[in-house]
Amino acid sequence: AEAVSAAEATGPVTLPPPPAAPHDVARLAAGDVAEPHALLGAHPAMADGIAGILVRTWHPDAERAECVAEGGRVIPMHAEGRGLFGVLL
Repeated sequence: AEAVSAAEATGPVTLPPPPAAPHDVARLAAGDVAEPHALLGAHPAMADGIAGILVRTWHPDAERAECVAEGGRVIPMHAEGRGLFGVLL
């Protein structure tokens, strides 16, 4: 089956991010990551056959995080554990 974008699936949607590799999260928490952007920031990704943009952020002291999209739409991010938050747009 051909992938569809998150926006094409049912209009603007958000999904939980695909899981981050536990060893990458542990290295990030320990400050032992040479290229944090490999895990953090915005990247093309797929979840459940839906193509979108994965946005992740690291806030170890936060209880929640939000992504502000173009036009000012505020999108809650999903807590992935150990201070990692993400959303698939």
